[in-house]
Amino acid sequence: MRKFFVLVLFGLMPMRVFASCDAAQDEVERANCAYDEQKKAEYELSASYNKVLSTLDETEQTNLVKSQKMWWAFKEYECDAVSESNGLGTSAVIIGAHCRTDKSVHRVAELKNLYGID
Repeated sequence: MRKFFVLVLFGLMPMRVFASCDAAQDEVERANCAYDEQKKAEYELSASYNKVLSTLDETEQTNLVKSQKMWWAFKEYECDAVSESNGLGTSAVIIGAHCRTDKSVHRVAELKNLYGID
């Protein structure tokens, strides 16, 4: 059941997330690459989030800040559960990083769609 869930999760992830890690030669390189991809996605998310915040009034900002904090906590718990279901080790780290990347990429799209930003 766990492996099926991971396969479904990977099946939903954008292929561009994995493409840049194809050249990695071993597990450590794949883990480092996955972590770098995660950080890029989180940077893009931060930029989009701050752009949205700058367009909102005070009440809307307060609501978005609360929403984003809850979303971030959900992302962390969800991705921890996915990676921990695969045990400890490099594979779990890679799976967790891919999960966080995917969720961040989707959150950027969601913010852009909801608030009409580019």
